Amino acid sequence: MMRGDVRAYAGFCRLLADENRLRILLSLEGGQKSVSSIIEATQLSQTLVSYHLRTLRDQGLVKTERRGPFVLYSLTHEDLPAWVAGASRFALMGEKSKDSQHGAAAGKDCCTPGTSVTPESK
Repeated sequence: MMRGDVRAYAGFCRLLADENRLRILLSLEGGQKSVSSIIEATQLSQTLVSYHLRTLRDQGLVKTERRGPFVLYSLTHEDLPAWVAGASRFALMGEKSKDSQHGAAAGKDCCTPGTSVTPESK
């Protein structure tokens, strides 16, 4: 991966690092939705949904289509929710790993101040 590619990818990851933007993107998985449908699906305020939709549209992840008085939003890349789900497996695996490591050591009072867990104590 080239340096510019890494920078672009890091920017993409920062864009997806916001929980509200992820909720909005995942709510669009089933196809086009109006702002009111997105609000209902995400339980976010209209102001917050509009702000994040504008950001997602400016970054090319969401496209719009006007139908009469309504603006419908959809994903520009239909495989984005699958990518997010795949990437989330790594985050969840990391959390499970932390929990299992902590859980295994918890029986040894590893979290008590002044107590250390040595290889011999395991």
